[in-house]
Amino acid sequence: MGKSHRPLADVRFVHELWGGKKALAKDLNGVQCAKISLVKSDHGDILGEPEFLDQALEKHDRRKTERTTEKRRKEDSYFEPVGKVYWELERAYKVKFDGLDYGALAGKRLRRELLVRLKELAGLTYREIAQLPEFSGIKQYSLSKLYSDARERMAAK
Repeated sequence: MGKSHRPLADVRFVHELWGGKKALAKDLNGVQCAKISLVKSDHGDILGEPEFLDQALEKHDRRKTERTTEKRRKEDSYFEPVGKVYWELERAYKVKFDGLDYGALAGKRLRRELLVRLKELAGLTYREIAQLPEFSGIKQYSLSKLYSDARERMAAK
């Protein structure tokens, strides 16, 4: 499929403000405006100066930079270590995760709470959580549904 080349202007918004070209021209009648050039790019037409094109392309290409292993969220420095999350949960419920049966109701409840804590307190992604032994039997794409269900159950308490 080819790229769509559309101008970078919100035409609907402009029409909402003035109702059409005639009303816009009437409002601008007598006002001396600097001519704004239409810049052609690989991404379509852009209304503005060539400097704006550079800024727009820079913002567009920001995700194409080389990814690092460090997290990019600002709050990362405030996340707790994963080991501390495990330790606090084991201490609160007086259990060890090593020998826990996740087929039993108590094991499922504890794993749900662990999922919420790992996501919120430790800042882990679903991919990182899926690699932990407690979640080895669960597909990564199922974790988001489990997480939202667990949050609802915890909020109902």
